[in-house]
Amino acid sequence: MDQSCSPVTFEHVKEMSEAYAKVGTVEAITRRLNILFTWFIAGRAAEGAWTVWAGSTWSSRHGKLFVEVPQAKVCHPYLRANSGA
Repeated sequence: MDQSCSPVTFEHVKEMSEAYAKVGTVEAITRRLNILFTWFIAGRAAEGAWTVWAGSTWSSRHGKLFVEVPQAKVCHPYLRANSGA
């Protein structure tokens, strides 16, 4: 028997993000940020801690924030854009 969980889709992430935004407490905003980081960094929750904010840039053309997220397995940083949740 398959023991896998149901997949989490962008709609789920969006709904959770909106719910935490409505609460508005520091804990809710922290949880919202963690959920969004986990989604944007391809499910690698721990890598959000390594985000290089000094290297972040805002793209007016794309309306997105680009940040560097070093990944040890790749041995070099890459830019990751948020998808506007």
